[in-house]
Amino acid sequence: MEPKKLSNIRIKKLRKKRADATSSKPKRSRKHTKRTEPEQLTQDLLVEMGIPFEIEKSLPFKRSWKHYDIALDDYPILIEIDGDYWHGNEEFIKESRSKRNLMQLKNKQNDYLKNWLAKSNGFKLLRIWESDIKNDIEGVRKKIQDIISECQTEKDIE
Repeated sequence: MEPKKLSNIRIKKLRKKRADATSSKPKRSRKHTKRTEPEQLTQDLLVEMGIPFEIEKSLPFKRSWKHYDIALDDYPILIEIDGDYWHGNEEFIKESRSKRNLMQLKNKQNDYLKNWLAKSNGFKLLRIWESDIKNDIEGVRKKIQDIISECQTEKDIE
C-alpha cells in the first residue's frame, strides 16, 4: 500500500498552516546528539569535498518545525539521509520479501510533506539512501556535485 501524494486541497491547507507558523525556536532537535552512521558518513564526505554545511536545519511548519539532517551553507540545498528500513527503500523491501508496515508508510508520507516544505521554502532537497552512502560513496559524491552544479547554473541564469 503506497502512501497518497498530497492533493491540491491538502497543499492549500498546508500552505495556510505554514503561513501561520510561529517564529519561535525549534523545540525538538537532534542537533547536539550523536549522528547515525549514514549521517556521519555523509558529513565526512562533505568535509572531504570541502563543502561547508550546517547540521539539523529546521523549517517552520504549522505551530511546530520540520527538521532536515543537513543544510549546505553556500547553496539552498537540504540533505536528508533515509534509512533503508525506516523509510521503506524499495530494494530493501524486495530483499526482505515483506510488505511495508504502518511506520514505514507514515515515514513515507512525512517524506512527501518534507519534500513539499523544502521546495516551497526555496530549497532543493537531496535524499540519500543508507545503502547508497554505505555501498556507493562515489555515486553519492556525484549526486552532491550535480545538485550543486544545478544551483550554480540557476544562479548564473538570474
